[in-house]
Amino acid sequence: MYEREAPPHSSKTPQIFEGVFNWTMTYRRDSDIVNGYGDVYKKKDFAIEDFSNVERLSDSLDSVMKTKTKMVAWFVSNCKTKSKRGEYAEELQRFIPVDIYGGCGLLKCGRRKEDELCYEKIEKEYKFYLSFENSFCKDYVTEKFYIILRGSGDYAAIAPPHSYINVEDFRIPRDLADYLYYLHRNETAYMEYFNWRKDYFAMSMVNWLHHASSFCTLCQKLHTDKTEKVYYNITEWFYGEAQCNKGVRSVRIPPYTKFIK
Repeated sequence: MYEREAPPHSSKTPQIFEGVFNWTMTYRRDSDIVNGYGDVYKKKDFAIEDFSNVERLSDSLDSVMKTKTKMVAWFVSNCKTKSKRGEYAEELQRFIPVDIYGGCGLLKCGRRKEDELCYEKIEKEYKFYLSFENSFCKDYVTEKFYIILRGSGDYAAIAPPHSYINVEDFRIPRDLADYLYYLHRNETAYMEYFNWRKDYFAMSMVNWLHHASSFCTLCQKLHTDKTEKVYYNITEWFYGEAQCNKGVRSVRIPPYTKFIK
């Protein structure tokens, strides 16, 4: 079974396939092969000595800070979701400026290479980015989390310490807005959210290295794993009601880690 999307946005596996699948290859961390939208790596454990092509560090953080004159950005095209992220963003806008780009907002980034242009705009102009899941499901983490790093996902299990702000830590949107304003006024506290970049880097699904690694794992298992097994409850395992719940949202702190080309 191969699936990258969360249950509310994927085609449910027909019952006739119960007892057919031998392995699972999904974003879930309990899959036989984990294949999510990205991953975070410790530099010391990675076989790349020169990280100049991994991180966008040409400008010092001090110079970057001078161009960050705006507060919060959000790029979104799917307006109505089970996570009710749109409603949360609207409430947050009552207390702090939130610029919404894409199909659900009034702002645009450009006609060509929109994603690249938009993320460059975030890095240059904004202090915060809303990384809200469209669904809150076990282990599901939006691809934008990794793109900006360089939702119901267990962010603490994958993200470096102090690299994101968990919205669920705040009772109401106003409390989150107050904290973002605190970071806006306190440069020392804000800059602490960049410390993770000294020891970690992240890759998203568009990076050939990350995308290939999962299929390399699959290929290796095909040649080495001779254990026979069959999933008789694949529908309940992936699509069961217990797999999706209230979940977690996060706020990212740009600049982000650049893709490995």
